Amino acid sequence: MLEFNGTEELTGTPDIIDVLIACCSRWKNVHFSCPPATLSGISSLTRFDVPLLQSLAMSPTPSVPNEDNFWIDSDVLQAPILEKFCHLGDGAASMYRVNWSNLTHLYCTHSARYAMDNLVDVLYQASESGLITLDLTLMAYPLPYSGIISLPCLTKLVIAEFGPPQGEDTGIFGSIYAPSLEAISCNITQYNNSRSPALIACLQRSSNVRELSTGRPRSLDILEYLGHCPTLRTLCVPHGEHAIDEPWSQPNNNAFLSAFVQDNASRCLCPQLEYLRYGPTLVVPLRTLRDLLVRRGGGNPRLSCLKAIVLNVAYDPVDEPLIKEIQSADVAGDTRLEISFKKYSAYLHKLDGGILYPFLSVDDWWPSTVFNDMVYLD
Repeated sequence: MLEFNGTEELTGTPDIIDVLIACCSRWKNVHFSCPPATLSGISSLTRFDVPLLQSLAMSPTPSVPNEDNFWIDSDVLQAPILEKFCHLGDGAASMYRVNWSNLTHLYCTHSARYAMDNLVDVLYQASESGLITLDLTLMAYPLPYSGIISLPCLTKLVIAEFGPPQGEDTGIFGSIYAPSLEAISCNITQYNNSRSPALIACLQRSSNVRELSTGRPRSLDILEYLGHCPTLRTLCVPHGEHAIDEPWSQPNNNAFLSAFVQDNASRCLCPQLEYLRYGPTLVVPLRTLRDLLVRRGGGNPRLSCLKAIVLNVAYDPVDEPLIKEIQSADVAGDTRLEISFKKYSAYLHKLDGGILYPFLSVDDWWPSTVFNDMVYLD
């Protein structure tokens, strides 16, 4: 993979740009993170100069006017086998002359000042080639869209919307119909934990979702989401690095874990769940956690065995003797436990809420098919 990161215009010949141009016929995975002016020498290249180019990522720094951005009309974007395109800069991806109908992976941002119809048109064209990965950042409040966007081959969807939901309007996210969708990662409430009608609409149209990663919804809201995920195997609600933790009310937290261990197995949420990762602090009775491990330990043929649990648990001090029992082989069995325990006091929880908790990193072993950042371009 070729990655070039420059912040100043380069002068002199020969320079690094000349070297890059000289080997352009061998470009395969390329990422440019620099002002377009730095790469002005590349503007003369055509699609025929980059016959092996499969993935191209660009993140202009800083943002530049369209008239100074040679990438908009670059013939390189018409490379014959280009199938992965990533645009991280300001502006709309639709202004680039990419052969959208050839793409299988699309990562882009979309600002409010650009028409939503342009983005929808891009998605329609990409669906013709069998788009399988879509990573979309909407730099605006969810804009209304009343149609259905059919992406029949899409298996991975990453959505970030910088703004709270507007009532029951689902915007472009909720308009996606992807029957083959297997993994969803969404953070559409950057500034609050409001219920997401868009996520619910998307889940209702996608009955085969096996992995769900979402922001920090209220526990009752996430129960509603999970009610539409009968085939879910991996659930991740990340804490966020150095986030300020505020334990929620005990009844809601108890309902969250209890939903996976109903006496009647047919009423349990996500019967195929294998990996549970919940970053925010859960204030729950330790008996509920013990029941979860016992009942999802492989003894019930109608419920899958939990392979790993990552939790931050706040417990009543009177339940402390149960911690050793929970960690014992008799209860935990083969389930991998990454559980942080801390005592909870109803009189001190507001003070406790101001403590900064370090992010619990389990990314080295956590199973995920959702690609973050530029991983899918490798």
